[in-house]
Amino acid sequence: AAVGLVALATAKVADDPGQGALVAERQPDEVREALPAAAAAPRTAPEAMAPARPSAVAHVTAVAGIGPELQRTGQAPTTPGGVLREGDRLVAPVDTEVHVALLPGSSMTLVGPGALLVRRLRGAAPERAAEVLLELEHGRLRSQVAPGTDYAVSSAPYTVRVRGTRFEVARAEGDAANTPLGTRVDVAEGVVEVAGEGELRRLTAPARWSSPEMTVDAPASGDVPSPYDPGALTDVALLRLPAMEGVARWQVAGAGVSGRRLALLLPVGERRRVEGFDAAGELVARTLVTLGPEGRSLEERHMSWPQEPREGVLRPEQIRPVVARAQRRLRSCYERELRRNPTLGSQGYQLRVRVTPQGRVAQASAAGPASAPSSLRGCLEREARSWTFPEPDGGGPVVFELPVNLAPRR
Repeated sequence: AAVGLVALATAKVADDPGQGALVAERQPDEVREALPAAAAAPRTAPEAMAPARPSAVAHVTAVAGIGPELQRTGQAPTTPGGVLREGDRLVAPVDTEVHVALLPGSSMTLVGPGALLVRRLRGAAPERAAEVLLELEHGRLRSQVAPGTDYAVSSAPYTVRVRGTRFEVARAEGDAANTPLGTRVDVAEGVVEVAGEGELRRLTAPARWSSPEMTVDAPASGDVPSPYDPGALTDVALLRLPAMEGVARWQVAGAGVSGRRLALLLPVGERRRVEGFDAAGELVARTLVTLGPEGRSLEERHMSWPQEPREGVLRPEQIRPVVARAQRRLRSCYERELRRNPTLGSQGYQLRVRVTPQGRVAQASAAGPASAPSSLRGCLEREARSWTFPEPDGGGPVVFELPVNLAPRR
């Protein structure tokens, strides 16, 4: 079954008391009562029509970053294996990722500096969908959503609703006091709906929308990484990885987590591959690990360091199917731009793609006419960065170029 991925991002200018440590705060009952009702998403069925469901429990599965160790505030833990419930507030410091398994098949990542409130967390019941409502205060929030889940993120005054898709929302505070927070939505896959200010906007990938208040902008990142979710949490142990020179991102059991230092849960007794990558996506460290119930801390001496990278090889018959499957999405980038600018005319680009030894696209750049719209170029690059190829022969990276010619339909 298809899954959806959500990412929300905000940048907050004012100091936040939680910036120095990653904390999760349990909100008192009187605080919960005072929360504005307008931020709550509509429920799939009135509570009076069916027995009330108890709130579910979410678990922290991984923490990555170079900030201070995680701390506990009140009753809510913030280390891997810790629990989050309805009413908890999660705060992440700078350069930190916190990965949380919410419900079966649904998970999230809070990227700091950021903070969110878990307003609703209910599992599925007969004739009732699972429900998740998160209130993002600031920071970046990515979410992977199980099909059929009633999943919403409040980024006031907007609400982003999804049932199986992948997108990123950015929220940035204005320069002046009391200036509304701006919101930006990037859709990398599927469809999302953005409700707010009396309008309902339906965004189909690839797409970007920004509110008028958005004063801080950024180029599209191309892809939204999946939150780390080890699956069943009944027999897991803690793996710790130190900060290592040159490592910007870790990949464990096929899941990528940004941050030089990492602590995450892994199933006990299962042999897993651990790989570290630099900022350009090149493999720089690797090992195999099997955890016992007591967990383990790896050090640099446990890692192997690959030799100078060799050039890999991707044959034309390995490249053509990937590019052919992407033609419709590349075309949609052009047609969306054409609707905004009917006089656009034909466009020709040379797309340069760098593929890692693992078959992922680390870099993509589109060279075209000087007058080419930056939004069209960015859409093409974003699409190319989502491609996946077979692992190149020779164990090294591959760089290739391909022409992209776009013209109005006749």
